[in-house]
Amino acid sequence: DPRRLRATAMWRPLSATAGPPDVAWELTLSAQTALEQSDAVLRVVSDVGCIDLRSRTADGRWSIVPPGGQPPDDATCLLVRRPAAAAAPPATLLVAVHPANARRVAVRRTDGRAEISCWLFSTAIEKGVLVRGRVLAAVGPTDGDETWAGRAVEALASSPPPLTA
Repeated sequence: DPRRLRATAMWRPLSATAGPPDVAWELTLSAQTALEQSDAVLRVVSDVGCIDLRSRTADGRWSIVPPGGQPPDDATCLLVRRPAAAAAPPATLLVAVHPANARRVAVRRTDGRAEISCWLFSTAIEKGVLVRGRVLAAVGPTDGDETWAGRAVEALASSPPPLTA
């Protein structure tokens, strides 16, 4: 693109824990530019079935995002309650951005689906500089989802930056 931005994405499964979430992945996203200076903003998009949507603000409170509404400006994650599938019970999907990388989280809902956009990197980067960010996706039961999702978000926020050890 005109920013001469090079983005690299690496998904990795997270190790299982005792209790929900049932499965989780982390996306590590890197960006760098060949220009002297460039805008590094990137968007990670998730498209999922949705019957209920909740956001979590910086103070740890969950709130309903009404149809047609947007999460608060300081939201860094969303809980998407999904409808039951053929032989599976309803499930909840957590999409969370590491708070240090989040620019904003936005949502667009149409026909029982939610398109979640996680905007990352709010600063410009210079040639030779590499920025990294993380997005977490986790699936677990709808019962108690705010509790297990809160633990997952706090673990993401307190974990060391990627590729530092």
